[in-house]
Amino acid sequence: MIILRRTAPGLDRGFKVPGYPVVPLLSVAFCGYLLAGLPLPTYLMFAGWLALALAVYLGYSRHRSRLP
Repeated sequence: MIILRRTAPGLDRGFKVPGYPVVPLLSVAFCGYLLAGLPLPTYLMFAGWLALALAVYLGYSRHRSRLP
């Protein structure tokens, strides 16, 4: 949203973030802090589920694709 606000300032916004741009940047930093505290098995499980989801997605899209 920070980039969009700079590249397309004329777009109609549904709401405004209070404390822009400090609040969005602090939110990203805090999420990074929370992710850094997760144990390694959590990342490995995430990678496994991501690989499974990607395989299902690619298998389904290849089967259902209308492209030659």
